[in-house]
Formats: sequence, structure tokens, C-alpha cells
Amino acid sequence: MSKVQSEIKKGGFPEAIGDYNKFLKKKKTEWFEPPSAILEHEGVRISVNSELGFIIDGKPTVIKLYFKNEPLSKKQVDLTRALMCDALQYKAPPEVVLGVLDVQRGKLFKTPCPDSTLFALLKSEAISLEVIWEGLTPFHSGVPVETVSA
Repeated sequence: MSKVQSEIKKGGFPEAIGDYNKFLKKKKTEWFEPPSAILEHEGVRISVNSELGFIIDGKPTVIKLYFKNEPLSKKQVDLTRALMCDALQYKAPPEVVLGVLDVQRGKLFKTPCPDSTLFALLKSEAISLEVIWEGLTPFHSGVPVETVSA
């Protein structure tokens, strides 16, 4: 814990570790290295890193951890899982279960990958972000700040 800079985060570790151990306690697990990937669309890069790879009850399961106090909403789970499905489905073992673990509540969300509608929404958000970024960042377009006039 000495590498953690924030005292607030350090204070939450013992409880999070206890919650995490409660989740794993009743499961027979075997570790494997979880996959990671970078999604790129319209100049926006998103790093998708799952923290855990376990074989749970005979099924390879890749898990993203959620540590916050607020319970996970369905929207948060769906968006996280959409990114995981898009980025990791070809890097993970066959028949992988992709999930998000709400550590404090010990609840693993592992619904099927969302339909293509959510992927279309995420891609449109990436396009919007790129347009906004280009409008706010003079260096991005190659124009030095000194020559920009109002």
C-alpha cells in the first residue's frame, strides 16, 4: 500500500480486500491472465483493462472491478460490458464470461453482451468527443496558439 498516494484510497483498501475475499470464498477458482485491449474510433482511444481472470465453476470469467460506494447502475454495467465485449471478445478464451464485480456488494454482473444499438451509441459518443476536442485544442489542428485570433 506504500505506492498509493491518496490517504483516502489507502483507508478503503482493507475493507475492499475483505469484500473481495468474501466474493471469492465460496467459489472454486483458478487464475489466468486477463486480456486487455485498446479500442480506437475516430481518434479516441479507450484502454480496456480487466483486473481479474478466473475459471469459476469451469467457465473462464474476465472481471472488471468496481470499488465505489455508490451501487452500480444498469447503465454503468451495460456501458462497461459493451466496451469489454467489443474489445476483449477475440482476446479472451472461448465461451468467456465477461463481468463487472461491485466489490463492496459482492455482486457480479455478467449479463450477455449488449445488442449493436449500444455499440452504435458508444461510437457516436467517440465521434462527438473528437469533434469537441478538435474545437477546444488549437494544437490538435496544427495551429499554434499565438496565431489564433478572435
